[in-house]
Amino acid sequence: IREKDYAYLDSGSFKKEVVPHSNSFMTLSMLELAEYYELFKDIAPELYTLSILYRGMARQQLDFYTTYLRNGEGDFVTKKNISDDTSEKLVFEDKDSKFKFSDQALMMVAFYKYSMLDDCKDSEAYREFSEDILRMLMHYRDSLYELSFEELNKTVYALNILYCYDRNNEVGALILDILELLTGRYDENPELKTKLNHS
Repeated sequence: IREKDYAYLDSGSFKKEVVPHSNSFMTLSMLELAEYYELFKDIAPELYTLSILYRGMARQQLDFYTTYLRNGEGDFVTKKNISDDTSEKLVFEDKDSKFKFSDQALMMVAFYKYSMLDDCKDSEAYREFSEDILRMLMHYRDSLYELSFEELNKTVYALNILYCYDRNNEVGALILDILELLTGRYDENPELKTKLNHS
């Protein structure tokens, strides 16, 4: 906003929502970069330091998610920042308290990926947290089959990423079950075919 002789940012126009799935993708991207720059450890130390930077930022993000992006039941949900712009204290409220399996699954993958990195601090705690989410997904397996086509696609996408990191047979079997279900729904629904072909 321009006012007289200077310009400033209108903080009231900033998007205040924090969405689990987009944040987990951002963290996964940073973790992939951290893993890439680890390859330069004995080749180019100045590039290797980027791995340390990305790893540290990813850890801060994951810790932020567990502190601010969970509801009373411990599920990751979309939150809205309602903090006063002049305060350093962060305050969030539930924007969309609806439980989404895909949000939990993507967060699971981000925590798992962090635990895989070399020299990861507390890697076991991050891996156990990821495995807790996986156990929850397995426990509510029947509920996954009732999800919408779009939500089920997002969830199986996250499971596929996890399977790329860890060839877990249970995860592989769940992926096959879900893909069979998705294929059946796609074949049975001409409207869905039309919608997907035009998007």
